[in-house]
Amino acid sequence: MCITANIVAVLLSVLIGPTLGANILCLTPVPSPSHHIWNRAWMEALAARGHNLTIVSADVEQAVIPNMTYIHLEQAYSFLAEALDLDEMANANAFGGARSVYAWGFGMCKGVLSSRGMGQIMSYPDSFRVDLVVADVTLGPCMFGLLRKFGNPPVVGVTAYNNPSFTTDFVGGHKHPSYVPYVMLNYDHDMSFFERMYNYIVYSYDH
Repeated sequence: MCITANIVAVLLSVLIGPTLGANILCLTPVPSPSHHIWNRAWMEALAARGHNLTIVSADVEQAVIPNMTYIHLEQAYSFLAEALDLDEMANANAFGGARSVYAWGFGMCKGVLSSRGMGQIMSYPDSFRVDLVVADVTLGPCMFGLLRKFGNPPVVGVTAYNNPSFTTDFVGGHKHPSYVPYVMLNYDHDMSFFERMYNYIVYSYDH
């Protein structure tokens, strides 16, 4: 279940302490204005609490906000047109929806890794202190290579999306198909036998 942006901000503030300002690296590469609006809420809340945020993002704010430094992934949107058909995604069944999400992720990563902004954050000294990384994991761990550069700090994964199927592959947990519906299916946990079987087939296709 998606956690609201305000709850995320509160949890992070409790985690890193309400009185000591932390250096937080925010990785928000998802090329989506609506995702940026959601992420901006918890980032501004953390900055208002005195934490210093370095934000590597597909979208940036023009207004200068104290404690927030944006690094623009200016190519993050560039490859979406060739990677993703939004009309097809909107009308696809679960199998087509799975293909579309991965296409979106591959297009994002291609743009992110070719951005000057990626080179900019990579040019930061390895000694740059990062106390915490908050990463939008909606489309996978495309930018997790930065973790080693900054000494493998703790990571909090967030997403405005409804429970991506692949998050268990890199953050643990489980999504057992007998009672956890695939994200593209309009099921709840109380599935019939045939719905469970179809759910299992879609999960197997995804992986």
